[in-house]
Amino acid sequence: MSELKTDDVQRVQSSVPIVGASVVIDGRQTEAANQLAHGELVKSYIGVRNLFRRYWRVYGGGREFLRSPYLHISGAIAALSYEAWARPDWWDRVFSVLPNLVGFSIGAFAIFLGVGGEVFQRKIAGTDPDAPAKSSPFMRAAASFTHFIVVQAAAIIMAVILSNLYLINIAGQPALLIRLNDWARHLAWFVGGWLFIYALVLTFSTVMVIFRTAGWLDDWYTEERKKK
Repeated sequence: MSELKTDDVQRVQSSVPIVGASVVIDGRQTEAANQLAHGELVKSYIGVRNLFRRYWRVYGGGREFLRSPYLHISGAIAALSYEAWARPDWWDRVFSVLPNLVGFSIGAFAIFLGVGGEVFQRKIAGTDPDAPAKSSPFMRAAASFTHFIVVQAAAIIMAVILSNLYLINIAGQPALLIRLNDWARHLAWFVGGWLFIYALVLTFSTVMVIFRTAGWLDDWYTEERKKK
């Protein structure tokens, strides 16, 4: 048999796949893809958090929330009508009313975003350079709409959770656990009932936002007519 030449040996070696190297490369690519996916996932959560932070800040934060007359009125109504929330299936009211109200609210919000045209929106939107920490009237009105819809969604989610928890059978558990469950259930049902009433009472707040915006638009048209 003839001897293999050096070039032939090199050609054969180059044609043999390097399994270990390909595994390392694939492993690095997989790790890089996982890191990229993890980074994108973290960014998405951070983006949602920042959106909610901005909404809460423009709305007025905890101070505006706690001093709101609509909060106080809804709390009083929920306390007076607690018997209605102490019985099972109270969440049926939530499921029959709020989904339709959410759809109406989102539609009204979309209409509000286009009210008055571009010229009027420029007048009420945009941060004042002399008061950069103060939100524009447009953003404050949008935050009120957002709060209205967020509360409705929270009430629906609360009703879904509590209606499913009620189906869990804890019979045969220790008496202390059953008693604690009863206390927690009544407290949670009260909070769920209050959220439902709060969402309904906020309808007045949202109507007043629309009325206030209509007043801005009317004042703007009045000024424009005086200039002519």
